Amino acid sequence: PEIASSSSQSVYSMEPPCAVTFFQQHPEMLPTNTVCIVYNGGFGNFVSSGRDDLLWSWFPDLEFLGNREFLCIFCCANDYADVRGEVGVHAALLASRFVLAPRRNPFAMATVYTGPSGTEGEWFCGNSHIYATCGRDPDRQVPAGCGAMDSAARRRCLAEVLAKCRPNNAAGVEVLAGEAPLLLSSPTVAAVASSTGSTSSARCKAAEVKAAEPAEVSEAVPWRSIEFQVPVGLRLKDLDLQVSDDAVSAEGPAGFSAQGTWPERVDSSQAVATFKAKNGLLTVKAPIFVS
Repeated sequence: PEIASSSSQSVYSMEPPCAVTFFQQHPEMLPTNTVCIVYNGGFGNFVSSGRDDLLWSWFPDLEFLGNREFLCIFCCANDYADVRGEVGVHAALLASRFVLAPRRNPFAMATVYTGPSGTEGEWFCGNSHIYATCGRDPDRQVPAGCGAMDSAARRRCLAEVLAKCRPNNAAGVEVLAGEAPLLLSSPTVAAVASSTGSTSSARCKAAEVKAAEPAEVSEAVPWRSIEFQVPVGLRLKDLDLQVSDDAVSAEGPAGFSAQGTWPERVDSSQAVATFKAKNGLLTVKAPIFVS
């Protein structure tokens, strides 16, 4: 049923694609503190219905969530179409990393719909199956034409998906494995223009913050991160990035301004920054402060 308008929950009605617009409006919601749950998305049922319009309406959002490395939990209404098709899409087109393999969900809906007489094997039960992904292989490019109204390219993409998830495949579907992130409890991040007012132990421009290298991040002390969604077209050198033990702020052309508060005190003298120009994601990391 639809959520009543009088409900205290926040409900957003948006036309697809939704994810880019929604997360730009809510910069406080990051991969480090947010879980995305898709209830019975149905973008895999084209393997049974033959209709792929739902898949392509979902595709930009799926690609965005994978690129941003959000932990995504998917619930499906059946295994013979929804699970099979969705896993094929993740494996063949998105190169998604699975952190939970598809399985029966112990919290399925109570009602099972079965097809009319003569529709052999057709059934639906909301949330009957579940799986989860987090990120995708950055070295695997999404096939050209997936996001455009190119019918020939889409037919080629569908052929790849169907080859991956053909029925009665004893070998199963080979997918990439990943690890679920360690989510922070409630990092406060907001795109605002005011000053944090926190005591600064280290302030520097973006050009003076080291570019993060995997080998530089020590595992001996836990690190924390803050992410900002930067408008398309801006580069790291365009930003005035201020980092303290308590907070991070970024300002740039065209009035861009964002601030974030570390979930706990960090050693800002060791802060590192990375910037993904493809999706405009600025990440600042620092180790927690050890007295």
